Amino acid sequence: MCHTVYMRLYAVITPPPAVLHHLRSAVDEASTHTPEVPWTEPSMWSLMLARFGNLGLDETTVVRETLGAIGTYCPPLSLQLTGAVATPKDSHEVESLGVGMTGDLAELWSLATAVPAMVQRHGMFLDRRSFQAVIPLAQAAQGLFPPARALAALQTYQGPTWTSTEMRLVRLIPRSDDQPGLGEYEDVARYSFTAEPEPEPEPEPVPEPDAESGAESGAESGAESYATAHRAP
Repeated sequence: MCHTVYMRLYAVITPPPAVLHHLRSAVDEASTHTPEVPWTEPSMWSLMLARFGNLGLDETTVVRETLGAIGTYCPPLSLQLTGAVATPKDSHEVESLGVGMTGDLAELWSLATAVPAMVQRHGMFLDRRSFQAVIPLAQAAQGLFPPARALAALQTYQGPTWTSTEMRLVRLIPRSDDQPGLGEYEDVARYSFTAEPEPEPEPEPVPEPDAESGAESGAESGAESYATAHRAP
């Protein structure tokens, strides 16, 4: 009997090893006094752009080929990991905790919007959770956990800036029941960012004011302002 193979795919951006090493040092230090936090393994530390449903081999091929052009629309991105974010926010118990991100966020949001839009044209199912520029570092398997001490430990974190040059399409390889952790990502495809960054608009030249009229205008303006401020009631 032939069994259909299904896999759950994700579109992600993964920081380079040096950035992950810097982050791991901060998390390792924080974890020594936060036993209540279910920290995830570094192999799972990636920025989630899109989550796809359980796909068969044919559907996986469609997704992989459809996203082949994504890199031509996205330039390399300058990014930096910074601070800590809990979900839900402002709560004593949360589902997850992660590290925030700064840098080319407008371009990043455009990419996160384009990926599902391209795939949905082919009738693919996507997880509809909204995009967040956050890399998850802790995730509750069941229930919730208190984030206060972890947030305090990581709220001032600032990682090195790096240039993201590619997006990964990955599938999750789960751990066996007798192994800790969720698993690790395995590449299905990689897409390089090859678009040229949009040039910054040049400032328009400002005409130089006439020296005499400018001085007179400035004097009159100053006198009027002073008179208004000191006008008798």
